[in-house]
Order: sequence, then structure tokens, then C-alpha cells
Amino acid sequence: MKFTKFTFLMLGATVLSLGQMGDTYATSCTTAGAGSVCLGTTLRDCAPGCYCTGGGNWSISKGDFHDACSKRWSNVDGTHGAYLCPKDFPNSANKASKDTECYTTWGNSVVFYHTVINCEPGYYLPKKTTECAECPTDEGNADKYCPGSASENGFWVSPDYDKGLKNCASGYTPNRYRTGCDKIPDPVQCIQGSFLPANSKDCAECLDGFVCPGALDENNKLLNKPGEYAPDLPIKQGIYYPDEICTGADEIVNRNKSGCTSCGAGKKANEQHTECVDAEITVPAGEYLPANRVEPVDCTGAKKFCPGGKFMKKEIEQGRYDCPFNSTPKKINPTSAGFDGCDLNLTKDQMKNGISGNGECWKKTDPDDYRYCIYGVRFELPNNYMGGGKGPAVYNLPSMPYVQATIIKRGQ
Repeated sequence: MKFTKFTFLMLGATVLSLGQMGDTYATSCTTAGAGSVCLGTTLRDCAPGCYCTGGGNWSISKGDFHDACSKRWSNVDGTHGAYLCPKDFPNSANKASKDTECYTTWGNSVVFYHTVINCEPGYYLPKKTTECAECPTDEGNADKYCPGSASENGFWVSPDYDKGLKNCASGYTPNRYRTGCDKIPDPVQCIQGSFLPANSKDCAECLDGFVCPGALDENNKLLNKPGEYAPDLPIKQGIYYPDEICTGADEIVNRNKSGCTSCGAGKKANEQHTECVDAEITVPAGEYLPANRVEPVDCTGAKKFCPGGKFMKKEIEQGRYDCPFNSTPKKINPTSAGFDGCDLNLTKDQMKNGISGNGECWKKTDPDDYRYCIYGVRFELPNNYMGGGKGPAVYNLPSMPYVQATIIKRGQ
């Protein structure tokens, strides 16, 4: 019987040794060191998907232990020195002994380990990276600050979340370096015509050459209410150059420097929008501009016609002329307020030799020379005429400075 018992033990030892091929050389164990685990009485390598810090005996088979680690069974809870790798870093090699040996791959097979990264205040750890980055300051992160990793005992690399990027609480704003938050002070209200100087809590009267309009909308339009400004900032607030606010062609800063005022007819704003200057006055055909006026009136008077044009305010009337020669006033455009042209009849001989009888006008190849031959005066065609520059003619007569006529009929 003793011999039989001895033989059984030897055979048992032989079978046990064969079952341990591929692991650390198996011995009977009750506790395991880091990277290993005791399964029954056998020392085994920690399986992929787990890390083992060392511990006591665990009554589980080698196959079940491998499945438990790879399939993330809940019974791998550290009771026997074996732990599942973190869910975001589910992989590990044989004999892993600590969680920082667990890893994952994110895109392009880049390997990231379950690693702690330390970032200085003012920096954070973006997701899917091991490099700290400066705290963002763009519009979408206006309320964010970055206290650094010391506040969380280090940042674990994450596939899904930025680490160390915090929101300031309501009523607070990030400080200058984005390392923390400062309480937002109560705003200073400055009425129209005043502004808030730099490093101040008190409003001051608007400076000469500027405009202080108070509150503006997003398009810099006046809202007609006081502006609200943060105190003690190192910049002036609520004060602008006039051309930033008074943008209309006839708008200038008003006398109170609180907004804009209109220049009125015949005037326009200068380039700086600080004062009004004379402007061109557009006079429609059939009207003229009286002396010292900026509003045109209907064309009146015997043998008078008014072709319209652009004029500046002057001490003489502009745009009303006598029809030349024996022509009579006529409405070329039926909708004109008054006569805007003249009806001039020419005889066949006048068409040949001109009204003044200069002769052989048909031989003139230059249009100006031809007109001079017909009428005995030099013409100037207005360059803004809509008919290709060949319409109403401006010409000089001894009795008046300029007359404009449209030839609409030729006599026989």
C-alpha cells in the first residue's frame, strides 16, 4: 500500500507539471507576487486583460481565469490580487503587474497606456493625447479655466474627455492666466455722452473729437440707454471715433457727443464725420436750383427750359436756360415737372451751311467742328448723359454763360 500511494503521488506530480506548460514554472503556492496569481495551489501568470498585484489563493481554473480577464467577468474584483484593466484600457500582456501596463489603441493603431499625466496650472489634457495643452481662450471656451493636474492627483489619459478643463461658476470669470476664476464685479453704468476711463470705476465726460453713445447693439447701432462696463479694466470703454458710430453719408457726431445728427439737404458729412460740408445736389430734368437754395423747384418762365443736372449751392440760380435761336420750350420727358428741352426747326440750307452761314458743314468729320458749323457755337457734351454722350448739348452764347438744348426736329 505504501508503494501504491507513493506511485500515485509521483503520477500526480507528473500530470500537474504538464498542465503548467507556457506559465511560470509551477509550484505549490498559497500566495503570489506581482504579475502572478495562485489558482488553486498553482502559481500562474496574470492573464491578458488583467493586472495582478499579488495575493492569496483563488479556487478557479486556468481556463476560467483567462476567460474572466478577456471577457471582463465581475468576479475579477481584486479579492485574490487580480484586477480587470480599466474599461477604457482593456488590454494587457501576460504578467501585467499594475494598471499602467494596461493599454488601448485609438485610430491608426496608436497605443495609449493607462498613464497619469501631470499638467501645470493654465494647461489641460485633451482627449486621446498624452500632451498637455494651453487652456483655450476662444469664444466657445469663454468661461473655461484650467487649474492643473494637482487638483485631481494627475490626469488619466482619456479617449472621450478633456481632462482639467473646467467651467467657472455663475457670477465668475476666468482670471488673466486661466488658472482660476475671479468674481465678476458689478458693472458701471455710464449715460450717453460719457465713458469709463481705463483703470476706473467712475464715468467721465466724452472727450473732444469722439462720441460716447452708451449701449450699442451687435451692429454698433444706438440703443438709447446707458452703457454697462466692467470697472478697473486697463482700457477705455464706451468711447469711439465718430466714423465708427455715425456711418451715414450725412451723419456727424452731435454737439453733446452722445450720438449722431443729420446734416440736412445740400450737405454731407466730412470724411471724419465731425462736421457738415457742401454736397452735390441732384436736380431732376424739368426743375432748376434757385440761388442760395438746396431744394430744386419746377421749371418756369417763357422760353425757359431746365435739363437737370448736379449742382452745388451757390449765390446764382443753376439749371434754367433760355431756348436758343427761334426754338421753343418742350417736355422731352412727359413726366418732367417743367420743360426739359427745346424744339428747334432748321431749314435745309441751315443744315448745309449752318445758322450762321459758315457753309459746307457736311465736310466736317469731327462732331464738335460739325456742331460749330451748324450753330456757330462750341458744344460740350456732359459726360454723365445716359444716351452714350451724344444727347443734350451745352454751348456758350455771348448773352449767357451756358445753355443746354436738345435738337428734336429738323426743318425742310
